[in-house]
Amino acid sequence: MPDSGRRVFVYRRKSGWERLKERWQDRNRSRKVGPAFAPKTSSQPAGKHAIEKSQDKGWAILRDRLRKVAAQGLQVLMVLAIVTVFFSFFLLMLVFLFPSEGPGGTWIQQATLRLPSNLGLEDSRPSDRSIELWSGGQTASYELGMTEPVAAYLTYKKNDVRGRRAGEIVWTATDLDMALYDRDAVQTLKSSRAIVTFDSTNFLDLDENAMVIIKRIEDNPILRDRRTFLVMVEGNLRGRIEATPERNMDVAVTTAAGEVRVKTAKIAERRADFAVKVNPDQSTSLTVFDGEATLTAAGKTVTVKENEVARVAPNQAPSDPEPIPAPVALHLPVSDAQYYYRDFPPRIVFDWEGGDRGYRYHIQVGRDPLFRDRVLDEVTTKRWFMFGNLRAGDYRWRVSAVNKDGLEGAAGEVRPIKVTRDLDAPRLVLLSPSSKGTIKADRILVRGRSETGARVFVNGKPAAVEPDGSFSQKAALKEGVNVIVVEAVDPAGNTAYQTRIINRKP
Repeated sequence: MPDSGRRVFVYRRKSGWERLKERWQDRNRSRKVGPAFAPKTSSQPAGKHAIEKSQDKGWAILRDRLRKVAAQGLQVLMVLAIVTVFFSFFLLMLVFLFPSEGPGGTWIQQATLRLPSNLGLEDSRPSDRSIELWSGGQTASYELGMTEPVAAYLTYKKNDVRGRRAGEIVWTATDLDMALYDRDAVQTLKSSRAIVTFDSTNFLDLDENAMVIIKRIEDNPILRDRRTFLVMVEGNLRGRIEATPERNMDVAVTTAAGEVRVKTAKIAERRADFAVKVNPDQSTSLTVFDGEATLTAAGKTVTVKENEVARVAPNQAPSDPEPIPAPVALHLPVSDAQYYYRDFPPRIVFDWEGGDRGYRYHIQVGRDPLFRDRVLDEVTTKRWFMFGNLRAGDYRWRVSAVNKDGLEGAAGEVRPIKVTRDLDAPRLVLLSPSSKGTIKADRILVRGRSETGARVFVNGKPAAVEPDGSFSQKAALKEGVNVIVVEAVDPAGNTAYQTRIINRKP
């Protein structure tokens, strides 16, 4: 065929890969340049230069996206690494502050405790040879053969008291009479208080913002004593220990500044009443109210005797003992005073004397001789306190002085009082006059008997009442019929009436 001078294009069918590649390149050009500037499509194949240029742009976009994904992944890894480091540091601090073992690497083990039947320290829980789930004071366990005896009980709690089981991190709410085991911890928050009872004569009283790690009491048959070890982290702790006829008592309290040791074998009365206070600066003060104790730090040991206090700062030797504030003198109520009420408890005013200017006073009212079950525990700047919420029962009250430095003295005298609810009318018997009578005199003698402590009124006027309840009072008469009303009122406010009708002749 002759050449007409015209160029002839030979078309061939494109493969699927080529069509897909061109479509992807067109899409990238449209996104990069925009629809208004996108090249027009043609049925003719694109030039080699255009294809290579579009490919470079596509690979650049892909690389940018990969870089962004890699940067985001690196940030996530860095955050995870930082969180892991801080969490590991937190766990190390917990292990350091709350070690699973005591000084020297060994905790003291416990033998059987002799307790009142209502405490029941003969109970036990599974030891480390068991699987245990504990939450909110409730324990569910799967025993593997061995059990761990109870170390103490939480016999009193006021407001927010928390507990932490040995080997755990989370603090949970506590229950009254909750069992405490070896290395369990108890913490009192603001305006809270708790009493941890080991047995009938040994207990710890935790004031607000206090924390202590509990240890079981060990019975040592060779040394004939019973020992326990406590770790006190912060707050105020007051303890009372007493030896048994067979065993002495040995208590050690370790703080950040030193170690307190109380041994009944060195005390004539074989009992001790002491207080340990850990201040915010980690200094420690030891106060002894009864018996004696020792305070050891920096290689020095001082003996603190009754009504003395010694202090120690971290990494320093303890100070020499000094006297604590003197006891106050109680005024009212008197010993064995009795109060009665019918509907609402009476308002009782407690007052005392003593203390210097600027002192505060710590008043306590309890149901038991050791003041473990307290119904009133307050600090006041006045030398009196009114309380109107004592229900029927037997109580004891005491007051101690607190000086300007916050140092509390001994309580001194303890006085018992009794509150009784009385719903019965008092007994009232009229001996004279008779039920009816006629006389000529203008006055008549009224005699009778009521119960001890009752007040008697004859026609509204108070009569003289003897300690045995007998009374007598003259009543005026007018001519004609007279009604004599005798009223007896007991201390609770219950009343009884008797009437007599007397006819006076002119």
